[in-house]
Amino acid sequence: MTDEASNQPQGQQTTEGEFNTPPEVEKCLAIIGKFREGTFSKAQAISLIYSVLPREGSTTEAFLSALGEYISQLDNIESQRGAAARRGPPNLDGTDVTRQGRAGDEIDRDHRDPSPEREEVPLGPNKRRRSPTPEVDSEPSPLKRKVDVGLLPWYKPDPTPSESPSDVEKTRLLIANYTRDLKQVKLDLLNSAYCPPFPDSEWSNVLSGKFIELDRVLSGMYSIDPDDRESHSFGAYTITSGTTKPAKQVAEHGQWINAWTRAAQAILFAFPHRAEELQTYQEHINDLFAALPRSMHPNVISYDRAVRVQAATRRDVALSDTASFAHLHLLWIQTQGAASRAQERSSGSSRDGSGQVGGGGNKRRNPCKRWNDGRCTNDATTCKYMHVCAKCRRGGHVARKCSDKKPE
Repeated sequence: MTDEASNQPQGQQTTEGEFNTPPEVEKCLAIIGKFREGTFSKAQAISLIYSVLPREGSTTEAFLSALGEYISQLDNIESQRGAAARRGPPNLDGTDVTRQGRAGDEIDRDHRDPSPEREEVPLGPNKRRRSPTPEVDSEPSPLKRKVDVGLLPWYKPDPTPSESPSDVEKTRLLIANYTRDLKQVKLDLLNSAYCPPFPDSEWSNVLSGKFIELDRVLSGMYSIDPDDRESHSFGAYTITSGTTKPAKQVAEHGQWINAWTRAAQAILFAFPHRAEELQTYQEHINDLFAALPRSMHPNVISYDRAVRVQAATRRDVALSDTASFAHLHLLWIQTQGAASRAQERSSGSSRDGSGQVGGGGNKRRNPCKRWNDGRCTNDATTCKYMHVCAKCRRGGHVARKCSDKKPE
């Protein structure tokens, strides 16, 4: 085979002995070209390449390997752009921008006093003069200066060794350590002989301090199918495939207890110092379930979700700091709160003297059949239909548990 033929891209061989590039490869290269021109963003290019690469007739490893090769090309182009940006554009006189001082004044190196230990060597017209001292070479570029962390308004120095860190600080330090290599930490955890049973997809949320979806925990307790969610990372991008919606929803006190107990075991396995915090929070939620009527139990579940969502976005509070979530208690639990009457207000209609719904809100006020079957993935404030019994139209229970004998 000639040298010319050996430089052709791999593909299908024609009758003349030459190789033709497969159309999928040409499309992928064209997408990379568009990214180089700035027509596509990196995310758009990856998404298009992912859709172009053929899946039939190839293994998963081959598909991911090909996708990784193209993403590497995108990374190289991005790195070249960054290097060009750091070099900066040339000046009008043809000199490089890095010859500018910090205040923008040109460094006149030709008129510096020559070093007595070094002779000046004449340079060609296209050669740059070396700096006479190493200090000038090590000086950071004015285009990218080091950030003074001490001036950041949110920066606080770590506690001294003599100070005993609080439980909240211990949690923050562990999360910072886990997230340095979350994948490796998760593999080590799952290989532990004492690892408690927990959905694989939720372990990452536990280790990184994110919100834990109790619906997935409850579904995993009764599922007869394995957790088939798979995540593949390509640089800063992660592609997840598999089931995304949980099969069960936490809708009553008993379900919450079962799911929370399993979640608390997983949290304690990664954060052993949080036992008192989790026990205090569980007692707080249990007291709400015991003190409120069953019709308010969906509000307690929503309150629990709201508290854990907010706590996951902060690193200065614990779940047991109930005073920090007083506004959520007012919103979801107290009878005069906004969320406790969200269903009634969001219908957009009013009742007339006969008690019938007036206006155009009939569809909104129909009972949610999926909620009555335990399959609705929305909460009471976002669902198009009302989360009430399909028989008696009262909250707190579903149709199959209704004591009213009236047919649906």
